[in-house]
Parts: sequence; C-alpha cells; structure tokens
Amino acid sequence: MARFHSLLVYTLARDVLRDIVPITERMRGFGDLAHQMRRAAISVVSNICEGACSGSDRQFARYLAIARASTNELQGQLVIVTDLGELADDHPVHDRCDHLGRALTKLLRSLTG
Repeated sequence: MARFHSLLVYTLARDVLRDIVPITERMRGFGDLAHQMRRAAISVVSNICEGACSGSDRQFARYLAIARASTNELQGQLVIVTDLGELADDHPVHDRCDHLGRALTKLLRSLTG
C-alpha cells in the first residue's frame, strides 16, 4: 500500500480543497451550503489518508469509495453554487473536481479488479 503522500488522488484532493475554501468564504447568505462544501472537500482528503494506512487493499477501497461519494457530493454542490451565480461556469474547480473523481474511480477499480 502506497503512502498517501505519493498518491495522485491525494494531491488532487488537496488542490480541490484549496480551491473550495476561498470560494466558500465569499458565499454570503449560503452558510450551511458553504460549510457542507468544506466538509465534503475535507472528507475526501481525510478518507484518502485514512484508507492508505488501513492495512489492506479491501479496506483502502472502502475508504476510496467514501472519498468518491464525497467528491460526487461536492460536484453537485458546485453545480448548485454555479446555478445560484456564486461561481463561474468556467472556474477551474469544476475540472479539478471532475479529474479527482475520475482518478479516484480509476484507483478504486485497480484495487477491486
């Protein structure tokens, strides 16, 4: 099992989290949504880290599935924020989040066969 520092998904998740924090800090009147977005982004990073040290590929895959679900949640929230006019359609976080989701899916498939 690779250390989480060397995993592409870990780097991508950190990039997304760094994007999400300033976005949510500017969201006036959407405090609950902003909080949930930060929690989802943090969950992705945390589950990758915890899963990488879980002791087996099966356990790691379980954590990656949770990280993937949180990524999907965040993608949905980004659509909502965009629809509400709080984020541009072409903001790089959309592509970064999509890339993260695809990378998580690929790693998950490599572990589960």
